[in-house]
Order: sequence, then C-alpha cells, then structure tokens
Amino acid sequence: MRLMPQTTRTVYSGVIDADGHINEPGDLWLKYIDPQFRDRAICLGVEPDGRERLQIDGRPSRYLTAELLSRGRTMGMSFEERASYMDVPYDESIPFGGNDPKERLQLLDMEGLDKALIYPTLSLEWESEVDDADLAMAYARAYNRWVVDFCSD
Repeated sequence: MRLMPQTTRTVYSGVIDADGHINEPGDLWLKYIDPQFRDRAICLGVEPDGRERLQIDGRPSRYLTAELLSRGRTMGMSFEERASYMDVPYDESIPFGGNDPKERLQLLDMEGLDKALIYPTLSLEWESEVDDADLAMAYARAYNRWVVDFCSD
C-alpha cells in the first residue's frame, strides 16, 4: 500500500511545508514510554467489527476510530477511497514519507521543498481523553523521544 507519489511540481528555492504531518508508528508509545507507564501506553486495538481503534490508557478512544485513523493516511483521496482504508491496518498503509525519515527527505526533494514543519497525526487527539497529568506527561515524553529519533537524519 506504500506508493511513491508522482509529482510534476515546479521547484522553487526556499519553500517550506508549513503543515507536514507525519504518521507515528502504532507501537510508538509501547517502545518509547517510560517503563512504569508501559501497561497504560497508547496502542492500536481491534474492535469487534475487525477495525482498528486507538486505545488510550487501556480503553477504546472516544474519538480515534477507524474512520479518523484512515484520514491521516488518505490525504487527497476521495471519500470512497478513504472509506476503503478503514479496513486496512494502520501500520500497513502509511503513505510514502509518512513515518520513515529517509522517505520524508526524498519526498521533500521530489516536491521541491527545503524544509518542513512537522506535526503529529495520532498524537493530535489523545490529550482530551487523559485526566491523569503524569500519564499525559509520559505520553508527551514518549512522542518527543520518537520525534527526535525521526528527525535525527
């Protein structure tokens, strides 16, 4: 499902992508969270209908359903095309450059971009579902550790 994008854009010097979302790997929090919070790590769970849903602190997310998980992987697609991604596992359908730093650099070069401000995708919504400040800080630290590794290239 990871397709190399086709581009025919004009190359300009000094152009910056001001809204470059990355797709965090589904196991980010399991790998990067402080050990004492590992049993409460954000992860991808499977609903009875077989579709994925984000799990936050051991509970299904109120907001990050299969439909919302598909949006971050389907920019520029029609609603019909997006719907087909709800049944595709998240980690199997991340777009080119979505969570691989070397691919991201290739993508920036292909699109004639010098830099990108990167923003999370999965990490945009969990804050509204966490009341425990220590857990929220652990989630933030885990994301920050991962994004530092992502940007190290």
